[in-house]
Amino acid sequence: MVLVMGQDDKAKGMPSKVYAPLGTRGREAISIKECLKCGGADAVEVVEVGSNDEKSGGNILETMDYTVKCTKCGETYVVRIRSMYLESKEEENRLISTIFIVENGEEYWLGIL
Repeated sequence: MVLVMGQDDKAKGMPSKVYAPLGTRGREAISIKECLKCGGADAVEVVEVGSNDEKSGGNILETMDYTVKCTKCGETYVVRIRSMYLESKEEENRLISTIFIVENGEEYWLGIL
C-alpha cells in the first residue's frame, strides 16, 4: 500500500537516527537524514511512503518503505524499516525495528532503532 501525504507528514514517520551496534563498545548513531551517497547533511527528502503488514501467530511484522531523494546529488533510494510487534501495533508492544537501505532490489542492513 502506498500512502500519499504532504512532505511534512511523510517525514514524520521516518526516524532521524538509527543505531549500529559496535559489539562490546556500545552503538553508534547514524543519521538517515544525511545522504548515504554524497554525505549531504539534511539533504534527504521523503518522496513516497509504502506500508505492508504481515501476521504470523500473535505477531505483526510491519514493513515501512520510505523512498528518499537527495536534494544535493539527486540520488534516490529506499529506507526500509521492519518492526516486529507482539499482538498489536502499540509502541509498548514493539520488540525490535531493523533498518535497511534498498538498492536495485537488494537490502543492505544499516542498524536498529
